[in-house]
Amino acid sequence: VLSNESAAKLLGLAPEELSGYPVSELLSAPSRPEGADALRGPLESEEAMLQPPGGEPIPVLLSANPVRSDDGRERGMVYVARDIREIRRMMEQLHELAVTDELTGLSNRRYATETLDEELSRSLRYGRPLSVAILDIDDFKQVNDSHGHALGDRVLETVASALAAGTR
Repeated sequence: VLSNESAAKLLGLAPEELSGYPVSELLSAPSRPEGADALRGPLESEEAMLQPPGGEPIPVLLSANPVRSDDGRERGMVYVARDIREIRRMMEQLHELAVTDELTGLSNRRYATETLDEELSRSLRYGRPLSVAILDIDDFKQVNDSHGHALGDRVLETVASALAAGTR
């Protein structure tokens, strides 16, 4: 029935254009099989998707509370949606930092070990072969000790680049 300017701006509409849109066409709850019907209140910080007309879905934290008349009957709902796109971007960046070696851009040891465990389980489950290659740079410590860490880093970057180009 009513919307504020922030909601209309987030959806890329004028507030008067937003009036009359059914909530079920603007919101979805991907984690709930019942979809938009699950978004009836009360809800507190439920993750949902806001679907602007003709635009890309926007991840939001949604709160919803019923509006009741004096006799206790539900007359409507008040929805508050908080845009979490920036939070999602930061979470992706943190994940990337947690699983990637800063110098080479390749998976770090912890992530490689986790991935190897998952791939080994998948290989056993589906009876598919799995290949693992282990690479060692002979006397690499000597490169660092005699030519410095800057050159050692360049060697690692060159090897990593070649590995990345030749593998998935």
